Amino acid sequence: MSGLQDMIRLLPPVALTLVSAASMAVEIVAGRALAPYVGMSLYSWTIIIAVVLAGLSIGHWIGGALADRARPAPIVAVTLFLAALTTFASLWILRLTEPAAAALDPVSHAGALAMAAFFAPSLLAGVISPLLTTMALAAAEPAKRGRVLGLMYALGAFGAILGTLAAGLVLVSWLGSAASLAAIAGLYGALGALFLGRRAGGPALIAFAALGAGAPTFLPAATCDEESAYYCIRIDDVDFLGRPARDMALDHLAHGFTFGSKGSTSGRLMPEFYLRQQFSMAPKALFSRVGYSGDHSRTIAQVQSGAYQVGAVNYAVWDQELAGGKIDLEKVSVIWTTPTYPDYQWTVRGDVDGHFGKGFKDKVRNALLNMKDPDLLASFPRESFVPASNGDYEPIESTAKAIGLLEP
Repeated sequence: MSGLQDMIRLLPPVALTLVSAASMAVEIVAGRALAPYVGMSLYSWTIIIAVVLAGLSIGHWIGGALADRARPAPIVAVTLFLAALTTFASLWILRLTEPAAAALDPVSHAGALAMAAFFAPSLLAGVISPLLTTMALAAAEPAKRGRVLGLMYALGAFGAILGTLAAGLVLVSWLGSAASLAAIAGLYGALGALFLGRRAGGPALIAFAALGAGAPTFLPAATCDEESAYYCIRIDDVDFLGRPARDMALDHLAHGFTFGSKGSTSGRLMPEFYLRQQFSMAPKALFSRVGYSGDHSRTIAQVQSGAYQVGAVNYAVWDQELAGGKIDLEKVSVIWTTPTYPDYQWTVRGDVDGHFGKGFKDKVRNALLNMKDPDLLASFPRESFVPASNGDYEPIESTAKAIGLLEP
């Protein structure tokens, strides 16, 4: 057997290994590419995996149908070129899709971006597998076709493992998500040139090499100021409650946030009110996960331990825990204090004057507002009482309605 025939026999299994590796690398890099828009969470990874598997599954079916109707090699070449094009274009597609997708809920947002950018590359990678397997079976001796079929399945799985490890441990940390996708596109293009044959393959390979050299020029502007092995890091100048500040964004949903009790004013309702006011979105859309510790002391403990990165806590409990030596200021600190707001109140029924005599309600109010005895106030414990009205509690009421604690 000549060297050329050996190469022809080896090309389908080698190509299948590399295409499987590339398709899984795209899946891993997709998680990093989506992170600046939707973060990296269970939801985003679930959607990315589902989109990639859907593309591969439909692609396998299409590739099998094509393998029965035409010579596989030219179709493999064209499909690889299309895979290269769609993989390279995925970052631009993310940019173009994001403005419309941003208006959706977090899960739909991630789904729209993943479908728009990464379904087509996965489908095209799926088309190639049955075509390459058909070529390998055609070149095999009839008595060894079962062995060859098993080999192709094994190489596909091996390539997927190889691509997963390469993307997760090497490509993203060394090249970043944009350059990684460009490198994968280059691999698809080089493989496509090999399937065109000697006459057309050589010029095609040279053309792809030239395009690869100029690829950085065509990549979209980076969404990160710095992309580490773990996060897309971006520094923004922002206005935070009327004050200039610098915001470091790690991905988009990098932080977990814990409230105290679900119905607590200082541990849930007012912190959520100010979050919604500042960011125009619910906490579940703002953070990767939202928890409820149950009380202020546990909130402090969970943030201090690293279980959550941010939490809302009553200042009095913070001062008490700090004085008790239970807070390590090297691990947890106050990053912002809300404006003052009404919390606990004295409330009486509207018909008390009818039961206890005219002016009874005013007498109770005046007794509380004029209370000056330090020992008596310490029993509450409060320094003094101030007048309040129903309107003072509108932020609490509106937030409670928005999160379903009160009926609208």
